[in-house]
Amino acid sequence: MNRYTFTGAEYFKRMKEVGLYTTNVNEIEIRIRKLNLDRVFNTRLI
Repeated sequence: MNRYTFTGAEYFKRMKEVGLYTTNVNEIEIRIRKLNLDRVFNTRLI
């Protein structure tokens, strides 16, 4: 049985294969900065 939730084995394996999953904090910070999302929560919406 294939499960396509994040905790499901198929989806999780695919994320690791294409490099979308990491626990490396430095790599995550670099990805966030590249997308200009490093200060996204500093802006008030209302």
